[in-house]
Amino acid sequence: MDEAIIHSLKALSPRSRFVEAKGATIHYLHWPNPQHPPLVLIHGHAAHAHWWDAVVLYLRRDFDLYAIDLSGCGDSDHRPVYSYPLFTEEILSLCEDAQISSPILVGHSFGGSIARIACYLKPELAAKLLIVDSVLRPRETGNRARSSSPPKKHASSTRFYASTDQAIRRFRLRPPQAIRHPAYIEHIARHAIKETPQGARFKLDLQLLAHLRPLDAHLDPAAMLAMLDIPKGLITGRHSVFFDPTTTEGEQNLLAAKTSFAPSSWYWVEDAAHHVLLDQPEETAAVIRRFARQ
Repeated sequence: MDEAIIHSLKALSPRSRFVEAKGATIHYLHWPNPQHPPLVLIHGHAAHAHWWDAVVLYLRRDFDLYAIDLSGCGDSDHRPVYSYPLFTEEILSLCEDAQISSPILVGHSFGGSIARIACYLKPELAAKLLIVDSVLRPRETGNRARSSSPPKKHASSTRFYASTDQAIRRFRLRPPQAIRHPAYIEHIARHAIKETPQGARFKLDLQLLAHLRPLDAHLDPAAMLAMLDIPKGLITGRHSVFFDPTTTEGEQNLLAAKTSFAPSSWYWVEDAAHHVLLDQPEETAAVIRRFARQ
């Protein structure tokens, strides 16, 4: 990614808006283009709306674009408890505030799961659903899950840094992968940090996953997708750890993808790992455009 692109990212001037959703103030970005279809971008875990900035560069002439900061992330409020119905209400609140209906939903990773569940809980929400490199395999439950998986550890205290630049140096992608565009990673890292009297800190609620309630409906992702009566698409990175055919998890995700998506609606992005939108933003935008026009 050359310096001209990075300069263009800095020159992006979305409208920054806030809306109330079930007791929390939710932030979202808007790149107005009202004569074109609305499209809502949903980030993954430990991310924020600006993760989509480079993709927006290539889409802003084709769509009325929105990118949400889910609660616990970016410039949105933290909650004492998180849930998929609450995330769904946040997306609905964005739509109501922006006065849009039936947008195309595009969600990356954890955001793809949220988008899928939101479409299941509110069938009238979206015109189309595009999932970007999200886990699709059935979730393990009961004794097997407890015995086969180590307990998850969640950081419990906020760490402060002497400066924003020092915090940026501590920024990491999860899951780890090769960094293809270091300047872009610095761009999204800078938006992930805020200055406080105690020092610079990451905006993310470190307890988000620990305080996330499981969905009451015991449907695996493939079963849920089968119940959605809207066009559905999937983007996967050719080198994604979640779709690696040499691992059990990768095999399970690939099988679920084959069950859930028609070949014409499943797009592989070359030279991309899990964070497809960071690795290949122009190609990601091209696929989104192609899916929207199908």
